[in-house]
Amino acid sequence: MNLKDLAAKPKLVKITLDSEDIVSKYGEAIDFYIMDRQPVEKFVKLATTMQDDYAAAIAVINTLLLDEAGLPVLDADMILPADVMAQVMTRVVEQLGK
Repeated sequence: MNLKDLAAKPKLVKITLDSEDIVSKYGEAIDFYIMDRQPVEKFVKLATTMQDDYAAAIAVINTLLLDEAGLPVLDADMILPADVMAQVMTRVVEQLGK
C-alpha cells in the first residue's frame, strides 16, 4: 500500500449525545459535527493538554465543534453547559481515536 492511498480530505461526521441524562434534561438528543481528520498539530495539542491542562483541552475541542454546514458552533463568548461539555469531550476524543 502506498502512503498516498491513506490520504483523504476530511469529512464532516455527525456525533449524537443521546445518553439518558442528556435526553432527560434537554428533552432530546443533541447533535454536533466534527471533521473526521484533524491537522496533526491540533491532534497533538489535544492529546498533550488532556493530561494536565483541561482549560487548554476545552479550548481546542471548542474549535472542533461544527454545525451541519461545517461552521463553528461556538464563538469566543459562548460556553456549553458543563454536563454537555463533559460528554462532548468524551465523544470527540473517542471519534478522533478511531
